[in-house]
Amino acid sequence: MAKGKGGGETPQRVVDLVTEAVQEKGSQSIVARESGLTLSTVQRCLKGIGEPTRATYEKLAIYFNVSVSWLRGDDPEDYLMAQKNIDKEFLEEVIKFADGYLLQRTNNYLSFERRANLYAQLYYELKSRGGKRAEYILLQNEGEQLLKKILHGNV
Repeated sequence: MAKGKGGGETPQRVVDLVTEAVQEKGSQSIVARESGLTLSTVQRCLKGIGEPTRATYEKLAIYFNVSVSWLRGDDPEDYLMAQKNIDKEFLEEVIKFADGYLLQRTNNYLSFERRANLYAQLYYELKSRGGKRAEYILLQNEGEQLLKKILHGNV
C-alpha cells in the first residue's frame, strides 16, 4: 500500500469496497457523487494512497452501510465474514426480522456495530442450519429464539 503525504495507509477493505463500487457503478465520478467524496479522494482510495481522514471514513461508512471501525480494520473477524458470498435477499429478510424484534421487544439501544454483529450472527447461524428454502422457514420458526441467545451471548 502506498503512503500519502500525511502518512498512514488506506486499509485494504477500503480499497476493495471502493474498487467494487466503481466497477458496479461504472464510474469513479458516480461513486464520488453518491458517497459525498471528491473525485480525487475516490482515486486516492482506489490507489491505496494515505490514511483516509475521519470525514472520509464517515462518508464511506454511510455509503457502504458499515462502521468506521470496520473500515479501519479494527475487527478482522467481521471483515472475513464480509468477504464471503452473501445472499443479499436473505440478509435483508434477516435484518427486517431482527429490527422488528428489537423494536417490539427491547428497550435497549444497540450501537451500529452491535446490530451489525447481531445481523451477521443470525444470518450465519441460519445459513449453517438449512438449505435455500429452509433458511426462511428457520428464520420464522427459530429466529426469535436465536436472537435471544445472541443478545445474551449464548450463541
